[in-house]
Amino acid sequence: MSTTVKAVTARREHACDSCSGTPNVRPIAPGHRYLRHVAFPGDLLNQTARLLTSVECVACASERECSDGLLVAGACATWCCGDVPCARPFGHDGDHSCRRCATATRGGAA
Repeated sequence: MSTTVKAVTARREHACDSCSGTPNVRPIAPGHRYLRHVAFPGDLLNQTARLLTSVECVACASERECSDGLLVAGACATWCCGDVPCARPFGHDGDHSCRRCATATRGGAA
């Protein structure tokens, strides 16, 4: 196999490679689940001699794969802001948090 996808919990803030450059870009906050995609050299998508990686927030994964994106990422299935899924790990304690919540917490525009 020349590509992999791994579900990860963020330790620091990341920018989603799928929604960056769009009006909907919001951070992957610490504690949020996200998908890390790796394309190995020689893959159809990677004709370089080095690994190519990208990160994808749960909101983008769920848009691409409906509810399957949340299952793959191991994320909570609650849609805490109505149209954006909670990005915290499945079965978490406490309040829900999505990329919109993370932006509001940082003081940015939601």
